[in-house]
Amino acid sequence: MRRRTLLLGVAATFAATGCSSANGSTSTPVGGTAVPGGPDPVVRWVLTGGGLAAGQIALRPPRLAVYGNGEVIADAAYRSDLPAEDIAELIAQLSENLRGPAATKRRDDLPVIASASTTEFSVRSAHGTYNARAEALDELRQQEGYPTALYDARDRIGAVHQQVVASGQPYTARRVRLVIQVGPAQTDEILPWPATIELPAGAAQDEVRLADLDGQHARNVVRTVSRDLDLNGTWKAYRTASGMPLRASWRYLLPDE
Repeated sequence: MRRRTLLLGVAATFAATGCSSANGSTSTPVGGTAVPGGPDPVVRWVLTGGGLAAGQIALRPPRLAVYGNGEVIADAAYRSDLPAEDIAELIAQLSENLRGPAATKRRDDLPVIASASTTEFSVRSAHGTYNARAEALDELRQQEGYPTALYDARDRIGAVHQQVVASGQPYTARRVRLVIQVGPAQTDEILPWPATIELPAGAAQDEVRLADLDGQHARNVVRTVSRDLDLNGTWKAYRTASGMPLRASWRYLLPDE
């Protein structure tokens, strides 16, 4: 089966399920001649907000990043490769979906959902870059809160994401992001903070601290700190030698981060 056939089949499955959207949206074509290639993704899907804990927000990776060299990374945890023609087709389809400010116009009669995430898409092509932003896109799908074209874009990107997670390889990198959230956790299972890992710098009142690490520092984190691979907020609890309680997790950084 050709990879494109698989992508289209997954897209059809996504279209049959359902998503939503809410308050506030933008679709911005940016001038220039950006082409597939270079260090930045040609397709990027990011979620922001959504009522998560501050530490989860600091750690949250892009849902999907597609690079001009064919590498595709989902959730900073899985990777795969797409042929150049499939990437070109994806860019063309998404550019058409996101073209013009009407692409993300939300229905005025729908409520704001404060706990919903904001969906952000970015697509680079030879004709420019399209950035789209829509609050509560998934939550308002049943009410047709946004135009069909925006949901088509969501389905196309979601299909690629699903394919990479289902059949891709584990993604690793030499650099990691370590995030700690200071404060006690409601658990009796508290581990000693690893002596080989320096705490991220921060003021005493900072609830969340992060550090981007490479080399031996990154390897120490990978070996000794638990990872919230499913991004569901299940962080291990630790206590430093000085008695400070904290929770921690980490993820691999993407090539452009």
